[in-house]
Amino acid sequence: RRGRPVSNVAVLVPEASSWAFYNPPDGGPFTLYWECNPEVGEIDTGFNETCYTLSSNQVDFEILSEELLQKALIKDGSLNLGDQNFSVLVLPEARMISEATMEKVEAFVKGKGHVVFAGTLPYMSPQKGVDQEMLAVAENLLASDRVIHVKETMNLPSAVEWITGLVPQETTWNGEDVVRLAHQREENRDIIIIANPSMTDASGQLACSFKGKVSIWNPEDGSVEEIGTVKSGQGIEVSIPGNSARFVVVD
Repeated sequence: RRGRPVSNVAVLVPEASSWAFYNPPDGGPFTLYWECNPEVGEIDTGFNETCYTLSSNQVDFEILSEELLQKALIKDGSLNLGDQNFSVLVLPEARMISEATMEKVEAFVKGKGHVVFAGTLPYMSPQKGVDQEMLAVAENLLASDRVIHVKETMNLPSAVEWITGLVPQETTWNGEDVVRLAHQREENRDIIIIANPSMTDASGQLACSFKGKVSIWNPEDGSVEEIGTVKSGQGIEVSIPGNSARFVVVD
């Protein structure tokens, strides 16, 4: 909870899309919900797999609602929301979005932002239902070299490669893919959380785009290992036991 999140990727949660296709089941077990809502299941799977692919490639991201996206300011190729700036916007299975949201996406691309459409392109709006104008706008955006469309979730790794190639991450991990990264920043200090949700130990090197005095904190027992001063881009050896985490602190 200390500091503020540092991530340049925002993922739009497809709430409107899920509600657009929701059919209330008439009693019965929970499995009946999915039987009555196959398209909601597809939307849910697309969103989850997008988030999983980003996490398993150690790309830190924030999840935005349409309301938050509409409030964001566009400046210097980024979506500015509070004290965070996002250079990339990912829209997984955004089958229905509002006209105001699409206007923001258009403005973001024109403002030199980067957009990834994952799965089905937007073709519905709350204002019109099936909305051919909405679909036309999305298809026109694909002509920009700052927009890509990943139709199948199996190809999501290519979107990650595109994102990291255009917008280098402040922290990168070279080691077991099972680890997850989260970057927080406070005044004169960066905190990178390296979590290992698996049952086996993991290890690798963490590299940061900034330099400073590095220490590794063990949240299990409170111990701190002093590493010393590290240059920008220099690898930091980190081992994380299964079902545990380490905090890499750069002062």
